[in-house]
Amino acid sequence: MRQWMFAALLSLMSLPASAAVICTGCEDGDAAGNYLGAFNGVRHDIATWQNSDVGARAFVDFWVFDVTPASLGSISADFTLLASIGNFAAELFLDDGSVCVGFDCSAIGLGSLLATVDAVAGRWEIVDFFTPGRYVLRISGIPNPLNNGAYTGQMGFVAVSIREAGSLGLFGLGLFGVAFVLRRNAKR
Repeated sequence: MRQWMFAALLSLMSLPASAAVICTGCEDGDAAGNYLGAFNGVRHDIATWQNSDVGARAFVDFWVFDVTPASLGSISADFTLLASIGNFAAELFLDDGSVCVGFDCSAIGLGSLLATVDAVAGRWEIVDFFTPGRYVLRISGIPNPLNNGAYTGQMGFVAVSIREAGSLGLFGLGLFGVAFVLRRNAKR
């Protein structure tokens, strides 16, 4: 019996931990947890948000949103030179239990990492096919210490069926093939 209990304890310890809730009472700490709402690509939903006072030191912001039905989406953010941000980056996660009431999130749970982007010329963008569900966008950076940093984010979603998404992928692959053939012919 003792051996069985010891084996059970070892197996529990070796299980991978699920994503932990990483931000409880986010508004009280350095990180902001905000709910942006639910987006429906059939309505061609768009939204704009901003953080105009990220302070003068490193920051991490969390933006939570829902997508239903499946949609093609674009998420981007940028900043002005007057409110420059170094290491301006974003990570898109599936949600793993974020708690949001109204526009405030008291806890953020990160699931699987879906995308990571860094800013180029003060701007980054994530374009992806979103299945129905809740997502968490983590934005981080280091503002210029001489003034507070600020950034503006934009989101847009359009309806695309899975069949259309596959067709778009094949179309893109076809364009890649045409470019390859043209480049090869140009070298001859």
